[in-house]
Amino acid sequence: MTSPRNDLEITPKKICAWSITYATAIAVICLLFQQTAFAKGLVLGAVFSVLNFILLGQTLPMALFKSRAKAGMIGVSSILGRYVLLAVPLIIGIKLPSFNFVAVVIGIFAIQITTLVSFFLVGPLLRGRG
Repeated sequence: MTSPRNDLEITPKKICAWSITYATAIAVICLLFQQTAFAKGLVLGAVFSVLNFILLGQTLPMALFKSRAKAGMIGVSSILGRYVLLAVPLIIGIKLPSFNFVAVVIGIFAIQITTLVSFFLVGPLLRGRG
């Protein structure tokens, strides 16, 4: 049994790894069906989703134990920076026909999808309620 502190340190790494693994596996399946643009878009979105998640994890502790004004400034700059980061794959998906825009959007939600899947499907199985 792991402590809650270890869960906080391990879980983000696992979620990132699972997100990239799932996106890559789905992309390989898409490639088997000659859906190259969809596969590329999905992987592009997933990579930027993971980068966004990592940046969130890095900036969140920076705002802790700061004054309200300083924490607010860190929060706003974090959000704006991550929005700019997420705009990059969206612009690529719109401008380049070799990337499927819908797949890019789905890939951007890779972390959220993986979190929901692990909570509702994998978690109960591991806890013995499946």
